Amino acid sequence: MLHRRPFPILGAGVLSLLVLLAGVLGAGVAHSAPAMPEGPALLPTATAYPTSTPYPTETAYPTSSPWPSATYPAATATLSPTPAGPPPGTPGIIAGGPGDQAAPRTDGNYVVFEDNSAGTWAILARDLSAPNAVFPIYRGAADARHPAISGNLVVWQDYRNGDWDIYGAYLTGDQAGPSFAIFTGPGDQVNPAVSGSVVVWQSTLITRADIVAEDLSNRQPFIVSNNTTTNLNPAIDGPNVVWQSQVPTMTLGSRVGTPAGVGQWDILGYDLQAGHAFTVSQSIGDKTNPAINGQVVAWQVYSTTQALWHIAGADLSTSTEFTVTTDLTSNQMLPAIVGDTIAYQDDGDQTGDAPFRHGRWGILALNRITRVRQRVSDALTDATRAAISTHRVVWNQATFAGDLDVYGTVCSTSYADVHPSDYFYGPVGWFACSGMLSGYACGGAGEPCDPANDSYFRPYTNITRGQLAKLIVLARSWPIDTTGGPHFTDVPPTSPFYGFVETAYNHGAISGYSDGTFRPGADVTRGQLTKIIVTAQGWSIDTIGGPHFTDVPPAAPFYGFVETAYNHGVISGYADGTFRPGSTATRGQITKIVYGALNQP
Repeated sequence: MLHRRPFPILGAGVLSLLVLLAGVLGAGVAHSAPAMPEGPALLPTATAYPTSTPYPTETAYPTSSPWPSATYPAATATLSPTPAGPPPGTPGIIAGGPGDQAAPRTDGNYVVFEDNSAGTWAILARDLSAPNAVFPIYRGAADARHPAISGNLVVWQDYRNGDWDIYGAYLTGDQAGPSFAIFTGPGDQVNPAVSGSVVVWQSTLITRADIVAEDLSNRQPFIVSNNTTTNLNPAIDGPNVVWQSQVPTMTLGSRVGTPAGVGQWDILGYDLQAGHAFTVSQSIGDKTNPAINGQVVAWQVYSTTQALWHIAGADLSTSTEFTVTTDLTSNQMLPAIVGDTIAYQDDGDQTGDAPFRHGRWGILALNRITRVRQRVSDALTDATRAAISTHRVVWNQATFAGDLDVYGTVCSTSYADVHPSDYFYGPVGWFACSGMLSGYACGGAGEPCDPANDSYFRPYTNITRGQLAKLIVLARSWPIDTTGGPHFTDVPPTSPFYGFVETAYNHGAISGYSDGTFRPGADVTRGQLTKIIVTAQGWSIDTIGGPHFTDVPPAAPFYGFVETAYNHGVISGYADGTFRPGSTATRGQITKIVYGALNQP
């Protein structure tokens, strides 16, 4: 019996496999709620900040200015689509109805947001892998706002105690566990962000605003920000916390071209693993609302020469700053980032100005490496406050009635031979929506057409080495690089796989045989697949607990790669304890394994 069911994949919309490989976890492991902590009266303070920045200074921006006013000059951005850029997607509603559904955040298949349809603000969620339904995380007599999510942990600011505190809850499927207090000390605790088990937020525990971090595994909150200035809007990914920090008046006055006493904002950070503070950017001009993914930080920066807000950023791994949107003659604000793709709101989508919430702001996304920019939302009403994950971009979409709904990039693809019960169903849907894998037209032998003429994916057929090289390159958005080529005698420049094989080789993701061939038409084995995945991910070899399979002993050539992939949770073996590294890998297996790798750090 043939089945037809659209894949509920929202957000194959503007991302690439490179984005995924940059390390955003798609799902977490269920946890029980930790006990309510005893809020400390005074938090310890992190180490002092360096007096200078390791980053080269980019183009200087003069002093700060108020936020953009209600109308703007007309401007139109020129956008260039590309097959290797963010995957296609159609904007679609995630949550709507009476009142506002606002401030969305997303991770894995979850989208969380705040909702005031019942009068007070509540925290709701939708599990996009489950039936089309929204479920409550917390709804009480007092407001709960500004949710954030990592895996299955949701955190938010909560007013149930008469001031703003930080609360959280764990999700299992489309159910939320009981809410629990994370920090209920004196003063207001607002703007939480979360990565793994670590929660950060903005606190007025003392008289100014500080940034506080707490790992829920040890419940030891402490101040990570500079304890002499105002610090706002924290963001976190992995061990790195970043935020905007007000520049002290004395420091500001010493900056060339900056009048004394004029307030400005820098981007600072703290490495929780190394236990030291660092400076992200001290270039002239206000820098606010930072976002971080891996080692890449993005923020909005103001230019008085243009009277516009733009998006800029820094790569912490190379200590370099970069620009994102200074080429545009419009405002860009509130960046969100995953991998090398940065989403933001832009007021240059429409021709001319329009009333507030009616045609001013759209959501755009740009790959900072390829410089490809794509329009995500181009509706006649405002699209604002983008959030991004490995699966999707979500945002607030204004209605003509004036309230807000949550929208996201939607993809609906179906195959006659891929069913919801198949272990590769979700990954196949994502790759199909991303445009990295396609199906075969119905009507061939043994592949009759159903009423919808769904194509076939053929998940149990093998995939070749050439096809896998192409998949890796497209997925990681690597620009084609044939430097030094051809490296293999059987992949000449006329081969359809030449550019992909050479690019993967130059990135160290593949190798050939001792006779100088690559054998692009040969089927990929399970052992070869683990080597390519581990190498492309840049994972260090990890054989802890090995050997895990009876047929992959320490002397096996693929032992280190198989064990590493196993310890990252992206492969499993058979019931008899074997891995069968010499068996060929099917299209279904490869989508599951590669997709699993993409959701690992």
